[in-house]
Amino acid sequence: MPTGDGKGRRILVVDDEADIVNLLVEILTREGHQADTAPNGAAALTLVEGREYDLILCDLRMPVLDGPGFYRELQQRRPELVRRLVFITGDALSSSMAAFLSEAARPRLPKPFSVPEIREIVARALSEGQAEPS
Repeated sequence: MPTGDGKGRRILVVDDEADIVNLLVEILTREGHQADTAPNGAAALTLVEGREYDLILCDLRMPVLDGPGFYRELQQRRPELVRRLVFITGDALSSSMAAFLSEAARPRLPKPFSVPEIREIVARALSEGQAEPS
């Protein structure tokens, strides 16, 4: 059950890199959140069909269904979740990925990231999500 201080939220981490997933899950659980994981956008779509998430952290480049594909499917299936999405990005963005991020207008967490950066973007995204009507 979420608390007024932004703790105890359910967060979905979508990334195919085990080290990144493990780090994010460790930080999120230490912060009092419940974290689920998916190795790609297709697996994440299955999870969002059956569960509610307060925040989704999603990598851009993954096998099966990448971040942009997941975003587009989410727009169709669960449009209310799009505003709860934060993208995890690598250093070198292609022009098409940069254009997508500009179009999607969602926050992003660039790799490599620090623990304080993760905490800050998660706290900001959760507080912004609380301010919007359900």
